[in-house]
Amino acid sequence: MAALSTSGASSGVSGLDDLLEGGLLAGDNVVLLGEHAAAEDALARAFVSHRPTDSAWIALDEPPALAHTEIEVTRLALQLPADLETATATIVRTATARPRLVVSGLHTVEARHGSGVAIELYRRCCPRLFELGAVACWPVPRPAVAPTVVTTIGQIAQVVIELRNGALRVAKAEGRSSRVQGAMAELRTEGPDTEPQVGRDLVTGRLGEGLRRLRGRRNLTQRQLAELAMVTPAAISQAESGRRGLSLETLVVLSDALGTGIDDLLGDVPPRGHVLARRDARSVQDGATPLFDAPEHGSSVYRIRLERGAVGRPPFTHKGPELVLVARGLVLIDLGADTPVMRGGDALRVAEDAIARWRNLGDDEAELFWLAEAPTR
Repeated sequence: MAALSTSGASSGVSGLDDLLEGGLLAGDNVVLLGEHAAAEDALARAFVSHRPTDSAWIALDEPPALAHTEIEVTRLALQLPADLETATATIVRTATARPRLVVSGLHTVEARHGSGVAIELYRRCCPRLFELGAVACWPVPRPAVAPTVVTTIGQIAQVVIELRNGALRVAKAEGRSSRVQGAMAELRTEGPDTEPQVGRDLVTGRLGEGLRRLRGRRNLTQRQLAELAMVTPAAISQAESGRRGLSLETLVVLSDALGTGIDDLLGDVPPRGHVLARRDARSVQDGATPLFDAPEHGSSVYRIRLERGAVGRPPFTHKGPELVLVARGLVLIDLGADTPVMRGGDALRVAEDAIARWRNLGDDEAELFWLAEAPTR
């Protein structure tokens, strides 16, 4: 099944928005991994310049010179060990007021204080920014940081974009369809005040992703795949990273050796075995937030928040089983003839009588989750 997403904030680069199927989602932490500082810096500048009054730049080293004076710029010099919590609080507080945020200089933190401190700062900030619904870019010059830093922050991030040799590759993009994973396109950066241009999709990106998937399915090393293709391991490594392609002759040799077609090497990414639906928690209508609204997949899930004494109704009329899970509070469920009262941790499944409404009977805010299941056949 494909992942679900909703269009969110622009990255500031229209071509990148298209590649990400609508831009960035609320809560995205975007790690920009570049071979040279110019590429990730250009994308970060385009991001904050798109909406300067909503944007801020936190510099963990020397602050940049920005064309837009409306962008809030803060230099944050760490004095360890006491400043980790202070730095985290400053970054989160800034993002609360200006939800488009760039945090630069993580490589400087590593150089001065070690990989552990750089990882810990990111580990503290990323989940907080995600929960807040801010969108943050973290430009990181890859050669300047240890591989363990790249690996760890990449696992926590929602989006990872690799930049090298005039190309851009989406290494990770949560909440998007499988087509986005591994997508690669041309990248042109002409100057600090010029919007970067993301061009056409590159076949080398699809080939690299295909080779990685194939090796994983067949349990092959790059050396073993290179022997089958009659090329060097370096050629396979460069093809998988998108730095170069493979000749048609090599692809024919490889496909024959593996008993597969060339189209399989260049085909779409197979659907993931899970569906991740990400919604902006600030987009609430009548106390209901759609978390997973996909009737085509058999279910819809809404988060419901009720103020003291508030009465609400299901977001839409549903013919089929319904499930209510109360997270906290004291909630009355009106089924017409029956009115069960539920506490935090209680669950209710309604198979026949549709839920008419729910009421918060407690003194504090109540929270529940409503699931509309597909009718059984």
